[in-house]
Amino acid sequence: RAHGSRAALPATAAAQVVSVQRLRTDKQFVQRFWLDAPEPGAAADGHTFDVAGWALAPPGRPPITAVAVFDPQGVELVRAPVNIARPDVASAYPAAANVPCGFRFQFACLGPSPRAAVTLVAFTAQNVAVSLYDLTIQTQPVSACQTTLSPLLLTSLGRSGSTWVMGLLARHPEVVAYDPHTYDA
Repeated sequence: RAHGSRAALPATAAAQVVSVQRLRTDKQFVQRFWLDAPEPGAAADGHTFDVAGWALAPPGRPPITAVAVFDPQGVELVRAPVNIARPDVASAYPAAANVPCGFRFQFACLGPSPRAAVTLVAFTAQNVAVSLYDLTIQTQPVSACQTTLSPLLLTSLGRSGSTWVMGLLARHPEVVAYDPHTYDA
């Protein structure tokens, strides 16, 4: 199965995977790998995608322990463990029979740019990073919701009566107040 690219973002989708490009890897650290999801053209109603797949290290080498998504500047956006048993992979590659090689996590693709490029990277137990896939994601801008609430922010110095004022405001039936002191130590 080949990964490729698709056309423009459907009007009803908040985000779509435009392309998934499999990268050449160093076979010394990652012998085989596959991305089950997302596929090119996959659309989402929200700005999150399920990311799933598997990665195997060569026999006798440190296992793949995590995968992460990085932006083009090298900032890690999300990291997930590689800890899911994959019987389908074990049947195809008997050397991986007792090695959990699968991963699954959600990736939120909100950002300032409507078109984002990210890289899926695998990490070995020795923290060696190996790039697996480049993904290009197209997103619709997040629309502002309509509300009848008029926010009010109360700021003050400590011990000046702000908790008392918030308590007074919260008693009014048309006011919603946040109580930050419920969980204070």
